[in-house]
Amino acid sequence: MTIRLHEKLAYGLGDFASGLVLNTLTLYLMFFYTDTFGISAAAAGTLLFVARTWDAFVDLGMGAVVDRTRSRWGQARPYMLFGAPLLALAAVATFTVPGGDAGSKLVYAWVSYCALMMAYSLVNIPYSALPGLMSDDSDQRSRLAAFRMFFAFSGWLTVSAVVMPLIQTLGQGDKARGYQLGIGAMATVAMLLFWVCFAFTRERVQRPRPTGGRASLLRDLRALAASRAWRCTFVAGILVFMSLSLPSGLTIYFINYVAHQPAWIAGFFVCGNLGMIAGVLASDRLTRHIDKRSVVVAAALLAGLVDLMFLVVDPSNRVILYSWFFVGSLFKGATTPIVWAMIADTADSIEADSGRPVQGLASSTKAFAAKLGLGVGGGLGGVVLAMLGYQAGRPQTPEVEHGLVMVMALGPAACNLGIALAYTLYPLTRSRMLQVRDRLLAVRQARVMPG
Repeated sequence: MTIRLHEKLAYGLGDFASGLVLNTLTLYLMFFYTDTFGISAAAAGTLLFVARTWDAFVDLGMGAVVDRTRSRWGQARPYMLFGAPLLALAAVATFTVPGGDAGSKLVYAWVSYCALMMAYSLVNIPYSALPGLMSDDSDQRSRLAAFRMFFAFSGWLTVSAVVMPLIQTLGQGDKARGYQLGIGAMATVAMLLFWVCFAFTRERVQRPRPTGGRASLLRDLRALAASRAWRCTFVAGILVFMSLSLPSGLTIYFINYVAHQPAWIAGFFVCGNLGMIAGVLASDRLTRHIDKRSVVVAAALLAGLVDLMFLVVDPSNRVILYSWFFVGSLFKGATTPIVWAMIADTADSIEADSGRPVQGLASSTKAFAAKLGLGVGGGLGGVVLAMLGYQAGRPQTPEVEHGLVMVMALGPAACNLGIALAYTLYPLTRSRMLQVRDRLLAVRQARVMPG
């Protein structure tokens, strides 16, 4: 089943929208909470960890809902139509500073952020399941994943270059108002792009509706757990997003308090996202000739090596700092589209072995792993800041500065080593996927044959 170019572009714009939301949260939310909203680093870290972990379980339920959804628009697309406005409203609420004492503000932060993460699940889980519903061809989905990641990191690049200047311009000296209006503008753009994705994509793969209620869901989960490919992608998914969220959440602190150059923040993020985009483009070319597993293992090992070099990078040298971040991001960008393409391959393998159609649930467990990785990485960043003795808005001690460097180097390096190990064990090579495709076709034909 061939996916048309306009559909690839529309699907990519959906991930541009997702990148606007997710990168804003990853890069700015911790700093917003500690330096504008007015809660401690420990409280902010706890909130990020607990809310994201809880929402990871929500993702599982949302994946099961997608697998059971049937509508005039398909299984996944309706949620982008109706969920995008809720996501935009929740994003604005999260970056709004309410009145009241510290206790009431903390309650507001919990409620608004949990609502935001649930709205994100409502849109993103169906969106992530859509490639498996647009085509059953593994190579087609790999190409689509490359489009997705190119646009996703373009969204991240936009956030890096635009959000902070937008906040400063709209706030006119009032940081709280700047955050509210700036994030409101980005959320509105994201909503419109999700609607474009809804309008110009099509679901071609018809899958049977799972039956049996809770018992069926348990069978689907057992089918996933029995798959070595799924176990590898699940563990790697946690580590991928830990490797992104831990340094990203601390980068603003590093630029402000170690490099002592707040004006470098936008340029630093822009270099990183340009590296990500270059990595996505390289990944698409490499996987046309080299097995996906080999590419992702090599890229993860190289990314880990670059992470370790952060221990010796001179933070006062702008060229070296930007170049280091670009190269590390390039290797990380090369792994990301492959990781998402492997999820659809894994779901096909599970359906071929068990007869259970699990595209939605497989995508939701990947999102579960992503949320867990984001929660652990973001929460750990807050805990580390608290343990080091970080004080918002003040010059930091040498212990805080040294601790930031150590965490931003050793944490991502360990995660990338784990990613390489996980995918070394991943069994679905290109030749194995050809076998899976033949078995899957037989399973689906048997399902529709009378008697």
